[in-house]
Amino acid sequence: MTASSDKTAPEGRSSENSDTQSPLITSRLDCLKSALDNAGTNVFLGTTDLKLVYMNTRAEQTLRAIEDVIEEELGLSVDELIGSNLVQFFGSRAKEFR
Repeated sequence: MTASSDKTAPEGRSSENSDTQSPLITSRLDCLKSALDNAGTNVFLGTTDLKLVYMNTRAEQTLRAIEDVIEEELGLSVDELIGSNLVQFFGSRAKEFR
């Protein structure tokens, strides 16, 4: 479900690049990513500055089902959400998530 320009493994969407990580860390991160990718619920991860860096496969499926609303409200496609700022989603409530 990922776009060809995405820098991720086939499952889920992420801006994480594992090229510079040790094999042990990479293995553990792959295990965690696999668990998140296969979770039966929407999972989104963001940085402390509220940048969206990951959505699992289920979250992407959910957002694709309402992509027209997302594009209308945010001016972004689902493919453009990774790397975008979550303030767009939560407005003034965004500060509650820091």
